[in-house]
Amino acid sequence: MLLKVSAIESVGLLEESYFFYWEDIDYSRRLDRAGWRLAVAERARVLHREGGTISGGEMVKSISSDEFMVAGMVRFFGTHGGRRWPLTVFLRMVGIAINRVRRGQINRLPSLIGTARTAFRDVRLSRKRVR
Repeated sequence: MLLKVSAIESVGLLEESYFFYWEDIDYSRRLDRAGWRLAVAERARVLHREGGTISGGEMVKSISSDEFMVAGMVRFFGTHGGRRWPLTVFLRMVGIAINRVRRGQINRLPSLIGTARTAFRDVRLSRKRVR
């Protein structure tokens, strides 16, 4: 991600509460809403070792990786998702559950549902404080 200093000054830094996942999407949304033009270098090549930081790749993703992804997703849609954000989160959680069952990781579902519930509560509390 390449940014002008004036863009950073206008929207601030990355939101630290995301920790892993969704922070770049949140930042792009904030830049877009502030009127900055976003672009993609379509011919650029990036070599990225998937899951090198927190998991061993898509098929062996750690439970921590899943939990950070779910918490970030709830936070993102709770912040940017409009009035129907809980429905969006619910539908995405159904997709995540289907993937975990398909991968034989059904034992992760209680933890992921708990993470989503906690994040949902946190988003609702923060929205009340803003009002």
